[in-house]
Amino acid sequence: MKKFLRFIGLLLLLLIVVVLVIGLVAPKDITVERTVEIKAPQSVVAAHMLQYKNFSHWSPWQDNDPAMKSEVTGHDGMKGAIYTWHGNKDVGKGEMTVTERTDNETEGKKMSAIDYQLAFKEPWESNAKGVWSVVETGPGTSKATWSFSTHAGFPTNAFLMIMGMKKYLQKDFDKGLNRLKEYSEKHAQDAGQVMATRFPAQTYATIRKTIGNDDASMMKFFSESYPALGKAAGAKIAGPAAALTYTWDEQNHMTDVAAAFPVNSGDSIQGATIVQVPASKAYMTQLRGGYSGMMEAHKAVNEYLASLKLQPKLVVEEYLRGMQEEQDSTRWVTNIYYLVD
Repeated sequence: MKKFLRFIGLLLLLLIVVVLVIGLVAPKDITVERTVEIKAPQSVVAAHMLQYKNFSHWSPWQDNDPAMKSEVTGHDGMKGAIYTWHGNKDVGKGEMTVTERTDNETEGKKMSAIDYQLAFKEPWESNAKGVWSVVETGPGTSKATWSFSTHAGFPTNAFLMIMGMKKYLQKDFDKGLNRLKEYSEKHAQDAGQVMATRFPAQTYATIRKTIGNDDASMMKFFSESYPALGKAAGAKIAGPAAALTYTWDEQNHMTDVAAAFPVNSGDSIQGATIVQVPASKAYMTQLRGGYSGMMEAHKAVNEYLASLKLQPKLVVEEYLRGMQEEQDSTRWVTNIYYLVD
């Protein structure tokens, strides 16, 4: 018995020595980057990859806990948006926060990316950071990249190396990107790149008016309303400017429209009307660039809805990045939602 205990003791000592030696030579920084080529337009892939609400379509860990609960707060796809999840022991608990959003165009090729900060809370606490990016590689083709990096101090770095953490992550990232490829290519031919989605419940401070739907009348209304609305709502503003369109009368050239800002409560605001928009099924498209393409974007959604025999109840334009934030109009980003229930 003593020999057996001595053997166990020596074995444990050897294991400790091995871990210590590995910890001294193993890298303390783990970096993973994987890419996939996708036969789908950059705008389609970016909409799927860079918005947290679509992560379930391609997450490599979704199968580990189909009942996993997740929530998106903030303005999805933009700086400050947070994805939180809570599931079984295989997926744990944590949150992922967008720390930066990038949209640019080089030599006529579009690129969009989000930088994220990852905080694991269960089954153990750790932090990491990474980037999701989508680059246009040609007409109707894209390349999606998923990168990740984390720092592991001694002796945690030894255990991660023994566990093969880097290879494990590479395998998972490849799985997720291939799912993104499959999903994006399946939806690449959607009419006008219109996608079904779920519009989250929103509380807006608004100024509403029936006006002419010509450019001059619209410009005058919004240029007067947004400064007044912004001054009235102040610190209660919880996201970018929006426009709510209730009716669009082509025959009489009139529209019932509201300038709006999302706010963080339903409390009354002097000079504004509070509007509660419930969570709704919606169809959306994203316009990148100047507003000269706005009419075509709306036309694409209208034609798509007509093919489904659906009538919108409300149209929401979200100006994620516009003239107030960016002088270069090629970098403007507008989400257009048609709410149908």
